[in-house]
Amino acid sequence: MDAIRRRWLLIVVITLLFAAAGAAATYFLPKTYASTTSVLVAPVTSNTNASVANGRTNGEINLDTEAQIVRSVTLADQVAADIGTDLTAREIAAAVSVTVPANSQVLNITFEADSAEAAQRGAEGYASAYLAQRRAGSEEAIAEAKAGIEAQLETLQEEFAEQTTRSRDEDLSDVDRAIASSQRETLVDQIAALNANLSALTRSAVNPGHVLSAADLPRDATSPSFVVNTAIGMVVGILAALSLAVILGQFDHRIRSPRDVHPRRRLRTHDELLSSTGGSDDHDPGLEEEVDQLRIAIDSSAAGDPDRVLVTPVGSNSGSDWIALSLGRAYARRLGSAVYAVIDPTSDVPRELGIDGPGITDLINGADATAIEVDATGLMAIGPGSSPQQLGRLLQRPRSVTRILGLTDTVLVAATPSVHDSAGAQAMLRTMDRVVVIGRAGGVDDRDLARTLESIERSQFTGTIVVALVAPDRRPRRARHRDAVPAESPAQATEADTEMRFDDTAVGPILARTTGGI
Repeated sequence: MDAIRRRWLLIVVITLLFAAAGAAATYFLPKTYASTTSVLVAPVTSNTNASVANGRTNGEINLDTEAQIVRSVTLADQVAADIGTDLTAREIAAAVSVTVPANSQVLNITFEADSAEAAQRGAEGYASAYLAQRRAGSEEAIAEAKAGIEAQLETLQEEFAEQTTRSRDEDLSDVDRAIASSQRETLVDQIAALNANLSALTRSAVNPGHVLSAADLPRDATSPSFVVNTAIGMVVGILAALSLAVILGQFDHRIRSPRDVHPRRRLRTHDELLSSTGGSDDHDPGLEEEVDQLRIAIDSSAAGDPDRVLVTPVGSNSGSDWIALSLGRAYARRLGSAVYAVIDPTSDVPRELGIDGPGITDLINGADATAIEVDATGLMAIGPGSSPQQLGRLLQRPRSVTRILGLTDTVLVAATPSVHDSAGAQAMLRTMDRVVVIGRAGGVDDRDLARTLESIERSQFTGTIVVALVAPDRRPRRARHRDAVPAESPAQATEADTEMRFDDTAVGPILARTTGGI
């Protein structure tokens, strides 16, 4: 579900694309038109009382049989000849369908074609051909019946003549003449009955049925359907998008929210969201409140107020050094004083703030800490010093770390490189009571976070770990020229300078804070 939730926009876009493709296919696929005609099937003989049961007649008319006749290739041959088409009989038979309304003697004949006119001609052709075939069959049956009756009459008339002669023969006994006379009377009755049947057949009019409703000229194509194709495209799009989201989720290790952090590596999650204004105006209340909330989250992560906070990045472009500076100012506002120490020799904070007093390496080598100025908020900002490349080696000495820790009796906020890659950061870890791991949401790999936390564990750190995700600020940043920033002492740097840098690093919402041991 996380993979689907994280890629909901991709799912929506793919679904809409597939739906649009299905809708567009409606205009490119071959169109099919259908025309329907209704034919009332009349009894072939004079028995017009054919009963109906379950939608089919069980008397002289079997509509199931009639429907099969309509769909037969034999009738299709006749239709092809009547409507003049290049289609074969089998192709025509495949284009026709027959339905029977319940409790009726009606056949609904539907013909499909690639044009409205062809569909109409096909339906009319089928109705005409079917009725013509049925009429021909009826007439043929009547002719056969008449021929049979005439043959019987001829035979009976011959017998009648013979019996008449016998009844007049004086050589016969009275008994034989009486028998002959009786047989002649019987033959008369039979001949009269046959003549009556023959007369009825001669007078009977053949009525195979008639068209109840003529085939209409269809206005719209029955297929492809815009609604059906769009719905099919949407369903296929949803399935494809969900499958793609799940597959991508198997290979995407980026962390975007608290739920993306592996459960093994978090003990508690703070779910409140902090929205950054990302602005650079002086004394931005929203920005100060955001930083204060981060400070409160760090303070509440364990019992007791922190004395030493180490801020380290995970992933790239996290802006952890600038976030550490903001935290230092937040602690200075709350406690009256604080120290911000840049342990990262690659940080651009000292250059852009104009920190030109003694740095960390200078203090370790015996420089006077009283020469370090304090800014208006009570923050003492210290850069790497004149020998930043020696930081890692110097911090391996216990007295070097002690020297740094002795700079304040309130809170020390130290900005370090990644603890996974920096020996100096690992040396500082042993003396810290809070570690804040900063990563940019969407830019942090879950495996990188795992390695960072494992490095913290190996350094024998016993304090509290806080993992904070920083959401990128999507608001357009104000134009600025970093090279034009004058070098100022920490005392001259205003809080607006710091807030300007927050816009650069997009401190954004702190999406996750994980506390406790690894």
